[in-house]
Parts: sequence; C-alpha cells; structure tokens
Amino acid sequence: MKNQRSSCLTHLCVALAWSGVALLAGCGGHDGGATQVAAKVNGQELTVHQINFVLQQNPQLAAAVGSEGPRQVLDRLIDQEVTLQQAQAQKLDRDPNVVAAIEAAKRDILARAYMDRQLERVPAPTPQDVQAYFDSKPELFAQRQIYTLTEVQLTLPPEAVAELRTLLQSGKTAESLAQWAGSKQYRALVNHLVRPAEGLPLTMLPQLASAADGQGVMQMEGGLAHVFFVESRRAEPVTLEQARAAIQAAIVNERKRQAAVDEVRRLRGAAKVEYVGLFAASAPEGATGPRDTPPATMPVEAAGSAASAGLDDATLKKGLGLK
Repeated sequence: MKNQRSSCLTHLCVALAWSGVALLAGCGGHDGGATQVAAKVNGQELTVHQINFVLQQNPQLAAAVGSEGPRQVLDRLIDQEVTLQQAQAQKLDRDPNVVAAIEAAKRDILARAYMDRQLERVPAPTPQDVQAYFDSKPELFAQRQIYTLTEVQLTLPPEAVAELRTLLQSGKTAESLAQWAGSKQYRALVNHLVRPAEGLPLTMLPQLASAADGQGVMQMEGGLAHVFFVESRRAEPVTLEQARAAIQAAIVNERKRQAAVDEVRRLRGAAKVEYVGLFAASAPEGATGPRDTPPATMPVEAAGSAASAGLDDATLKKGLGLK
C-alpha cells in the first residue's frame, strides 16, 4: 500500500509539473463566470483562462506550437485533471507528503510573487549605462573574436592544482597535459571547439583575449579544471547599435539579481531569526545579518550569472542578430 501510494504521488507530481502553477488556477474556482469553458472532465470545468495562464507561463512553448498551442495545452490540462481527480478519490490530498509539497509550492509562489513585484521597480538602463557597459567589455564587442580552441578537462585532487599551474606556466601543450593526467591516473577529456567570445566563460575571456596562440588559460570549478588552449582566432567585432538590445537585457538582469539579493538582505536584517534545537548550536554568528548569495526565491529572469551580468551566448546572439 505504501509503494502504491508513493507511485501515485510520483505520477501526480509528473502530471502537475508540466504546467507548473497552472494547478492553482484550476483549484481556485472561476473569476465570477468571466472565463469560458473549454472542456468538462467528469463535470469539472476547464476554462480558457486556465489555458491562457499556462501559455503565459510558457512563452517559448506558445511560440513553438503557434496556433496549435491552446489545443495542446487543453489536452495536457485534461490529462492533468483526470490524474488529479484520481488523486483526490484516493485522498492523496491528505497524504502528509502531498500536504507538505503543496505548502512548499505555496510558499515558493508567494515569495516569488513578492520578489517579482519588488523587481518591477528596477530602472531601465540609460544610454550612458549601455555605453559604459559596451566600453567595459571590449573582448565581447569592439574586439570580439571567434576562437578555435583545444579544451582539456581534468578531474584533480586539490593538491594537484598547483602542479597543473606550474605545467601551464612552463608552456605545456594540451597533449602533454593529457599525458601528465594519465600518468597520475587523473581523468582527462580533450575537446576541440570553435566558440565566439560570448560562448566562453566570461570570467576567462580577458585572459583568452590576451593569450598568445598555443597558450593555455585555466579555470577551476570545484575539482574540475578547464584549460583552454588558443589555436587560432579571427576578429568579428560588433558595434554598439548591434549590441544595444543585448546589453540592455544584461544590465536589467544584473540589476534585478542585485536588487533581489539586497531585498532579502534587508528583510533578514529587519527580521528576528532564532535558530532552535539542533540548529541553535551551529547557528552562524550574526545569523540575521547580510548574506552574499542570491535568495532562493529569486525569479528565473532575475537570476542571471553574477560573473556574466546576465549576458550569455543566447542573449548576445539574439541581441546581435547572430545565428
């Protein structure tokens, strides 16, 4: 019985996951009869309002399926509804795990709604802001290059990182690094890549831009070392006008990310936070004070990388009209 309940819960979660918070729209009744009925499932109405809500929450889906979108969403809502009705028939809405999941989803949705409202106040970048951003990253714009690279990914223990840096400084090639890793029984993977500047880790880009052909540039991510050797490059600069839309999006994303961090810091600073029980002994000093990590409730559109200021490969290519 326990396994059956667990299986039912799993299927229910899968059915609900596709349309995200669309379940809330379905469970909340109708807006005073203002919405139109699109289908009935065992007498339970599914409305155009619910369909539109799912499409609004999934703009990429709406763009991909075009005029077929509403019908496809309705079919998914029907699948969801028949599954939901079975879950209710089995009283899964009283299962402690389900109750906890619903409460967690409610907390997350409300926190995100608050943050979304706060982030609406983020000011749009001025022309001066855009110009300053453009000027501060010549390797992305005025001096943009397309790189032909050999990448070596090495899984290393911490004590081997210093030796790897020494090998790079001595001018070792990608092949010799792979041989060294093999002799030490470290895992090594060699890739040959062609990447535009914006398609590379932006924290490494200044080093790559100034690196001589054949020189290796390294970045650590936990126990994984990425070493890029520049084989060749070609210049493909972009103008401010070409990059303007992408830069504006990047600035807004970074401002939203920082505003979200600042708002949570402000709220935590004003709140009385008390760690209790087992957590009291390990409570950090000044637990109610500022923290530097982005809040878990940060909306996706505001969660742009701190290193890249929200400017990734796809964003830049879209803004530049590149393919």
